[in-house]
Amino acid sequence: MANNPLLSEQAVQLATSYHDYLTARGDIASSTIHHYLGDVTAFADWYETAYSPNKALNAANVDAETLNRYRVFLETKAGLKATSINRHFASLRSFFEWALHEKLTSENPTQEIQRASERQVTRVLSEAEETAFVQTIEQADFPSERWNKNRDRAIIYLMLYAGLRVDEVQFLRREQVEFNAQRGSLRQIGKPGQQRNVPLNAIAHAALKQHLDQLPKQSEYVFPSDRARRNTEEPITGRTIHNLVTRYTSLAGIGDLKPYDLRHTFCYRLAKADVPVERIAQLVGSAVKRTKRYRAIAASRLSSTTTHE
Repeated sequence: MANNPLLSEQAVQLATSYHDYLTARGDIASSTIHHYLGDVTAFADWYETAYSPNKALNAANVDAETLNRYRVFLETKAGLKATSINRHFASLRSFFEWALHEKLTSENPTQEIQRASERQVTRVLSEAEETAFVQTIEQADFPSERWNKNRDRAIIYLMLYAGLRVDEVQFLRREQVEFNAQRGSLRQIGKPGQQRNVPLNAIAHAALKQHLDQLPKQSEYVFPSDRARRNTEEPITGRTIHNLVTRYTSLAGIGDLKPYDLRHTFCYRLAKADVPVERIAQLVGSAVKRTKRYRAIAASRLSSTTTHE
């Protein structure tokens, strides 16, 4: 790392001191030290060339938002898998623990970063993909009663335009729905003790109203199962919701898409519009530290767009 001509002198000095610390410990294999330094080098290079050009790496200036931006870069631009991303952040965690001990920073920002899962990429629809997906839903014409266009549209739009989880759609009851002239809301969404009211925009409102207008008045669930036993109503299954998203995704030709990615897209859209992360977290019933990633994705896409203009 000390010979990397792309890094600032300050970054090289940090790396050299960190290397000396790891070597002096005597309990770390040389191969592990090599990986740690390689990962720290990669981060320093990204920080000084892509994230904050012409600004030397300073451990004190790196916060959780910076690291979230870096994680998005590793996921989307570098194309790394979950195991590789977790290794990078294990290296950075060690580096910032050392920096904290040396009083080069007041905190270890990696503590706020969650481990990547095997499906680590936060999949967000691009504008072109969303347009194709929505057009496919609106233009669909299935003769089979198994594929109910009004029902399917309402399910998908509640995730895409209101940020609901699959289980929140699945167990939604008619009594939780409130309508006014142009908008509406869903009451007491989420787990007990963590419930929230969810506002509906005009698109979600119209789709849900159209579905409810055709639903039998005695139906308890907004989306009842087609396989419910006689005189016993059951909600739609999670598998059915997954299957219908897969069906429309395939028809739209936009590649792999899971129901939760619609919620990701909703959150991303809000972050792109500069809605505070605290408000996003409140709307979708999530922790603030989880919603920070959407700001990182929005910033990364904006940076990529600007770079290519």
